[in-house]
Amino acid sequence: MDVPPEPSDGERQAARLRSIDDGLSAFHQRAAHREAVIDRLHEENQLLREGQRRSLLQPVLVDLLNLYDGLFQQSRRLTGMPERAAEQALFESFADDVAMALERCGAMITTAEPGEPYERGRHVAAGFTDHVDPAADGTVAEMVAVGLIDQENGQIRRPVRVRLYRAVVPEKLRTGGDHADVRN
Repeated sequence: MDVPPEPSDGERQAARLRSIDDGLSAFHQRAAHREAVIDRLHEENQLLREGQRRSLLQPVLVDLLNLYDGLFQQSRRLTGMPERAAEQALFESFADDVAMALERCGAMITTAEPGEPYERGRHVAAGFTDHVDPAADGTVAEMVAVGLIDQENGQIRRPVRVRLYRAVVPEKLRTGGDHADVRN
């Protein structure tokens, strides 16, 4: 019977070093896994906090937007009244202050200009205004209420309410103009 020879001191130390190296490698793998879990949990925590912040701010945003709408409508009502220009400027100033407060809450006001094409999702139709030009059909006639965009992700939180032009045929063209209908 052959008995294996006793390992030398160098071989024992090499085996021990390999064992320590294997242990350190396993430790580093576990540490890397822990770091990845911590990073993932931190990201989830940040997302939850952001969602919580958004839900807490939602009623404030709604109230600020309603305030802006009221100030904007009041300012528009005074347009063309030179004797009330100071009041109109005051309402516009208050509306601008509310717009800045909305921006500080992470929401940006968006508007629509007459003549721009209707964009589904960005605009919502609040009514129609007849227009004789067929090229104007489906374009914005007037903005009724501003929209709101989330500054962080660019999503529309409230579309702009607009009245749209609707092409109509003038009565004279429908009936054949000023010509009398003569039948024998």
